Amino acid sequence: MSHDFDWRVYDRFFVPVSDEIRRKPAFFVVDQRRVVASFHENQDMGDWIGATIEEVVEQFQHQDFLLIDRAELDSTINNALDPDHYYEQLSRLREKISTSKIAPEAREHLSSGQQAQVEAKGERAVEGFREGHFFIEAFNTWWQRMFPHDFAILFRVFDSRTRDALLVFHKGKLISCRLPDFSDFHSTRPDDLSEVSRYLTERYKLPVTVLWVVRDIWESARVSANPWKVLHQAIRRKDVRVSPQRMKWKSLIAARSRLGV
Repeated sequence: MSHDFDWRVYDRFFVPVSDEIRRKPAFFVVDQRRVVASFHENQDMGDWIGATIEEVVEQFQHQDFLLIDRAELDSTINNALDPDHYYEQLSRLREKISTSKIAPEAREHLSSGQQAQVEAKGERAVEGFREGHFFIEAFNTWWQRMFPHDFAILFRVFDSRTRDALLVFHKGKLISCRLPDFSDFHSTRPDDLSEVSRYLTERYKLPVTVLWVVRDIWESARVSANPWKVLHQAIRRKDVRVSPQRMKWKSLIAARSRLGV
């Protein structure tokens, strides 16, 4: 099967719910000591193009922000394109940006106190994306030994209707995320998870597990300090269902819930 990656499908399920607008950080790309690009999820930042880093520090005393050196960003983006798969590219870019520093020639225009402020605010700004999603990253840990080299998960979230994402893994790494193809699925029990699993396994020629979760449970897990505990409790209430190998999944999620590993 092809390894398409639909980032819109991925974002719908695995990008954390944003905090309040006032807590969202701003991002500035800096060349020498001036802003050449800027971004904020809920604000028009166009007026900041050309501003100095001193002006940014002065105006953003009560909001987190990250200053990224332009040359370092260009190098980071080029290096991040080496992996073949979107999620690996995103992970590498996240790692590099989270440790990036503004150039020395820009820092010398700031006082020691301002430099400390820039570092503290930058550290907080990247907290939300330094680590990948807890569920996706789990397969790159000891969980990897519990699954075949190649497998897939149909991630199905239910509220008034179902939303699906088909995740394909290779050696614990996410290599594809897409909408599943049910065009040839004809069953008298379309909501039977075992039927869905059998159909997708045959269609995509690799083992497919169906993970069904109530939307409110998934949203709670995404913002919880211990998302595995939320999922473990939900499995016991049958707000999370798995087919096949329910007991295996229940044990794996319970282990992470209790041990944090």
